[in-house]
Amino acid sequence: MGAVADRLQLSVADMKRYLGIPEEDTSKDADIQDALDAAKDDADSFLNNPFTSVDADGKEVPLPIPAAVQQWVKRRVARYVERPVEGMSIETLAGIGSTHWGPEEYQALWPYRKNPGL
Repeated sequence: MGAVADRLQLSVADMKRYLGIPEEDTSKDADIQDALDAAKDDADSFLNNPFTSVDADGKEVPLPIPAAVQQWVKRRVARYVERPVEGMSIETLAGIGSTHWGPEEYQALWPYRKNPGL
């Protein structure tokens, strides 16, 4: 796992409030949890950032996950749940295809990314 998946405190209830889904409506709870897990994993994969610092004793201490990263995760969950194909492009050639998100999808995360390209 990564720092976002391990330490970002967002629950299905939090996401339902963000999405405007009544608390008593449980019809999308499993989808929201799956989307939340996937969005956190996406952020960790892109960021490659443990969000830690070294204190005066040389110990690694966790830093808070930035609010901008939390908002990105919320927006990604909303997209997965409400508009799952928005922002995607699909290319096919003789039955072989690929699907990918455009670079603008990760724009809000760039300031927190460590070691891009590695």
